[in-house]
Amino acid sequence: MPLIRNRTWRYLIMVAVLALCQFGITKLIFMVPIEQQGVRVWPLWLPAGLAQAALLLFGRRLYPGITIGSFLFSVCQSQGISWFLAVAIAFNNTLQPLLGATLLKRVGFRNDLQRQQDVIALFALATILPSALSATLGMLTVNLGGMMDWDTFGRNWFQWWIGNITGTLTLMPVLLTCRQWGAIAKTPRRCAEALVWLGLLTVASWLIFYPTSETPFAPYSMASLSFPLIIWGALRFGQMGAALSTAILTNVATWGVIQNKGPFIVAARANAAVQPVESLQAFICVTALTALTLAAVMAEREQMKVWLEAEKEKSEQLLLNILPLPIAKSA
Repeated sequence: MPLIRNRTWRYLIMVAVLALCQFGITKLIFMVPIEQQGVRVWPLWLPAGLAQAALLLFGRRLYPGITIGSFLFSVCQSQGISWFLAVAIAFNNTLQPLLGATLLKRVGFRNDLQRQQDVIALFALATILPSALSATLGMLTVNLGGMMDWDTFGRNWFQWWIGNITGTLTLMPVLLTCRQWGAIAKTPRRCAEALVWLGLLTVASWLIFYPTSETPFAPYSMASLSFPLIIWGALRFGQMGAALSTAILTNVATWGVIQNKGPFIVAARANAAVQPVESLQAFICVTALTALTLAAVMAEREQMKVWLEAEKEKSEQLLLNILPLPIAKSA
């Protein structure tokens, strides 16, 4: 009986913590919208990444925490919103990560992202498909509730969809791989290298995406200068380096766009057809997919190397057991 009570209390506490985190991160995101063509948009919808990672790390049974957090935010944020609409929005925000986690479990997804198939599954089954469902149900909900016009359904649907994708690709891999940093912390040399890399990455991200000067340093986009540091992180620190570098770069780049600075703003000023938010979101998707795939390729290469070494030792031992004793000793 006490054991059951302890498990129940632990479950309730975890649900409450997830609800508070969901509420808090959504509140934080709503504080920094971007005005584009007279519409408020959010390039990174980080609550989607938090919810998805929480269900993968601690189990799908924690989904009530997402529902409660989303419902409380809708009620507190939007004055005059009906309870029915708040429940519908909370249901939609819960369905996306729940669907993504279920699909990933079906294909044997591993949280360490050490295989290319895991990266592909993350991109397809945890981002593209669930985000499309969430955007469709979400837009139908807010339009039927009178919160948006049907004339802008297509444009708003795309922003909802791509925002969920970028938010998931930015935050989810960081949370899934954060435990891997413990192995690096035990090695002073690698720990020092990680600190140097992290410092250079932070400084470079700030200089590239949040410059102090309005005049561009070069006639081409400066965003590409960040890729050597992403490659360094992916090659030396694996998926945790790839995920952290992507998160730092994309968040600094998003802050630059919010403050009307950086290469994406410069490109939009030079060409009126270029939209900074869409350019930023394309950069986030390309960066995340490239970094995670590169780290997965290197991880599979190391796994293959270990497997070959083990097979070599087995073959040598088998050969020694087959050969006559004098020949085996001479070998």
